[in-house]
Amino acid sequence: MSHAFGLAHVWNNEFEVLYQESQRAARFMILSLQTWAIGRPAPLRILKLFLENLLGHEELWFARASEIAASCGR
Repeated sequence: MSHAFGLAHVWNNEFEVLYQESQRAARFMILSLQTWAIGRPAPLRILKLFLENLLGHEELWFARASEIAASCGR
């Protein structure tokens, strides 16, 4: 379980930094999720809570990599 809380700490800190930086320029955050690690109950719960927190920010854009590339004209 401590691994899951460590993961939440990293994700939350990364999001806070990127969110602040996004006030000046576009930023994106990539979550690389491995099923062997995130598919267990504790990490999955942390992921759910993290995503619910992000959904509270109306100005965020949840996109696939292909959508980001298309928005950059690639």
